[in-house]
Amino acid sequence: MKAKFRFAQANRFIATLLILVVILSGIQPVKVVKADASQPLTQNPQWKILVLIYTSTDFTYSDASGQHRVLANMTQSEIDRAVNASHQFVESDIPALTSGYMVPLLTIRYPNHALTGLDPFCGYWPDRLHTSADLDPSFDSVIVIWDDSGTDINTGQSADLQGCGGLTVSNDTGQTYSTFPVDSVKSNERNVFKHEWGHSILFY
Repeated sequence: MKAKFRFAQANRFIATLLILVVILSGIQPVKVVKADASQPLTQNPQWKILVLIYTSTDFTYSDASGQHRVLANMTQSEIDRAVNASHQFVESDIPALTSGYMVPLLTIRYPNHALTGLDPFCGYWPDRLHTSADLDPSFDSVIVIWDDSGTDINTGQSADLQGCGGLTVSNDTGQTYSTFPVDSVKSNERNVFKHEWGHSILFY
């Protein structure tokens, strides 16, 4: 116990000497500044989001009943709905969810070719492999909006290529990747964006 007492006394003595040295040398003590969480910082890294809108789909596949070729084309109304919802989600919803600390940068591109390759999962979906030519590594996130509802020109019947409202897969800490059909995009809410992009951020 005596040794511990002496050690504590020595530490206090050294601390006192250091304070005296600071005072006598005119060095200004370090000021502790606490961040004010009520006000967003003026400079924040910005998350860059790329939205790819595939306005047409031309996909051929085979099953037990034979070969099928499905053609789908977005209407102008569907394109406008996808664009408006993308802007609202990135420019209003995300900043609101982060109390203004994050205002992402949005870029929308329209690949000048039909979506011809799909992966067989939950029906079919545009996985990263089949959109690789349009991906841009300079972005932090990619959101793919595509048309899964069209016509099977071999049978003349309507066809819905995907059985899910959207799909997102993990890419560890790499570029996040989310997809959903334009039919999942509503004019009055953006739940599919929040749901699928939310998955991708949790994976990240």
